Amino acid sequence: MLAYNFMQIGLYGGFGPVLSGLLKTQWNIDLDWWACALIAWAVIGVLGVLSIEFSGIVLGVLLGAEVIIALIFSVVELAPARWPRRRSGGGSSPPRSVRCCWRCCWRCCWRRCWS
Repeated sequence: MLAYNFMQIGLYGGFGPVLSGLLKTQWNIDLDWWACALIAWAVIGVLGVLSIEFSGIVLGVLLGAEVIIALIFSVVELAPARWPRRRSGGGSSPPRSVRCCWRCCWRCCWRRCWS
């Protein structure tokens, strides 16, 4: 139990600076890291006191949002990009393995690039 509580305190210490930086860069809200950590602690405390059904709904919504965001990132990363033929900084094309994967099917790509 003691180890769990110390882990939780450490997570607040990690969450505070990340949320503070996000608020500063995205919405220009200057909030100290410890204030963000206290807000997170208060929200988690309130959810812990409320009914388990409500906390389960909140966790389900957050999990659904996480899955949707992960799917969006996956689609964006796997979508073929238009590589410029010439750039003024050096390289003109992606690595051979990336070109291969975008020009042929996965089986062909596996055979040609990684075997």
